[in-house]
Formats: sequence, structure tokens, C-alpha cells
Amino acid sequence: MEMHQVRYFLAVAREANFTRAARECNVSQPSLSRAIIQLEKEFGGQLFFREPDNIRLTELGHLVEPFLTATLESANSARSAARRFNGAKKCLLRLGVMRTIAPDLFKPLLAAMRRNHPDVAISIEDGGVDDLRKRLLEGHLDAAIYARPADFDVEKLHEISLYRERMFVLLAREHPLANRDAIDLDELQGAYCQLRADCGFDVAIDNALAARELEARAMFRSEREDWVQAMVASGVGFACMPRHCITYPGLVGRPLVGPECWREIRFVTVRGRIHKTGLGALVREVASTDWSSMEARSSVGPLSEVARAHSARVSAS
Repeated sequence: MEMHQVRYFLAVAREANFTRAARECNVSQPSLSRAIIQLEKEFGGQLFFREPDNIRLTELGHLVEPFLTATLESANSARSAARRFNGAKKCLLRLGVMRTIAPDLFKPLLAAMRRNHPDVAISIEDGGVDDLRKRLLEGHLDAAIYARPADFDVEKLHEISLYRERMFVLLAREHPLANRDAIDLDELQGAYCQLRADCGFDVAIDNALAARELEARAMFRSEREDWVQAMVASGVGFACMPRHCITYPGLVGRPLVGPECWREIRFVTVRGRIHKTGLGALVREVASTDWSSMEARSSVGPLSEVARAHSARVSAS
């Protein structure tokens, strides 16, 4: 059954006349009659009583009429929806961003998109690395920004390196170590540690502590940066996070020098997928944005005696 057969059937049922129905459908009467005969063969019986000046539906015709009417209405609704979609001015992109990434770093990119591509709207959706990668592969996200995991799938995913972030130790201003230029991991032995959920840095810190047979006591864990920082500001221990994420008043960040930890932030899309037009615009703006200043902000100047002592130990070993 084809849609033109449905239209012809409904026109004949409405007009009760093959000639008028053919005129309404803008086809010849023989073409319309052949289409109706083909439809009757498919349904296995006559749809119309054909008498001179008396064309009317058979019992089978009455049975199928509401179904064919609904079919035509659904097809017309689908066409209208497609025209509205294709004619829409805005293209909506779903961008997944790892929740431990500081939003301030992306203001230049967002400003460029607003300035150069006003017809592209972006919906920011946060999550952890594994969650974002899963949603990206399943098609629920158009692109994602997260720290590159060790098991990155280069066959399925394409990435653009944006910038690196250095791990800092976050402390209250009144903490005894807050006056240092840098902090060695040994100095955190036995301290309370506030953990950030979905943060790959926590794994690196755990491994470094274990390698030195050190122990930091986990006191609090949260997916929210502000809660972790609030706990540190209250005087309960320390936290480790990228320098860009430190925003809470009354806190200081000091670079961790033993070990020195970095993470690399990537813009990720799916290889071989037919992407929305707007995604190409976003990729071009990502590629043209100067991300070097982001990494420079993670650099530090001259270090204290702690940093120099650590460097001396490394050189000696």
C-alpha cells in the first residue's frame, strides 16, 4: 500500500465519483481506477460498489476507511513536523561537560559562539567521565569535554586537546601549610582529605599516597565543588583540585610538588557519525580558541624550600 493509493481511496469515498476524485487528486481517471484496484487486491475484496451514478463504500470499505484516514493524517502531520524542524532557525547542541571543570575557562568559547553563530544554541549537561562517554556514544550528547581517561577509545572517539591543568592542594587561609609556595605529599600524612566525586585526580593522589606508605583520612565526599570547598574553608582538612576550580572565599591553593600531577582536558566527538550542522561551527571555534592561557594559569613562579627540597630529592634519586 502506498500513500497515493490512500489519497485516491479517500477522495473517491468523499466525492462518491471517480471522475471528480481524479480531478481533485490531479491524476487521470484510469490511473486512479488502477490504484483503487491494486488497493482492493491488497485488502482482498472490493472497497466500492460501482454502479452508474452510484459509487458507495462496501462493508470492507467502511471497515478500512477510518484506518486509512488516520494514516493520511499521520503522514501529513509528519511532513508538517519535518518542515518546521528543517525551517527552524536555531540548532540545539547538547554538550556534556565534566562537572569538575571550571566554567569560567569557557567564556571565550561561548562568547565566540554567540557572536559568530547566533543560530546555534548550546545545552550544557554535566556528569562524570564514564557517564559522559556513555551518553556521547549512545547519541544523547553531540560532544563532550572531559579529562582524557586511560582507556580512551581512539577507534570510536575523536578528540581535540584543549589544555592541561595542574593539581593544587586547597587549604583554609589559617592552615599551617597555607604560607608555603608549594606542598609535598609527605606533609599531608594523616590529615583529613575532602574528596571530589568523579575526579580522576583522586585516583592519582591515592596511588601516590600508597606508594609512599602514607595515609590521608577521607572525611567528606561530594559531587559539588562548592560543598567540598566549604568543608575545607571550615577548617576540616584539605582537598586536591585544579587551580581553576578554586573559587570559594577564604581559601588558598598551593601546587602539589610531590608528586606533580596534571590532567589534560579534551573536546570529544564520535567518529563517523553524521553530525548536526551546528556542531561543525562549534568544532571550528574550539580549534581556533587560544587555550594556552588556560595552561599558563596553572604554572607557578619560584617555589619555596619545600619545592626545592623535593626537586633535590628527585635529582638525587
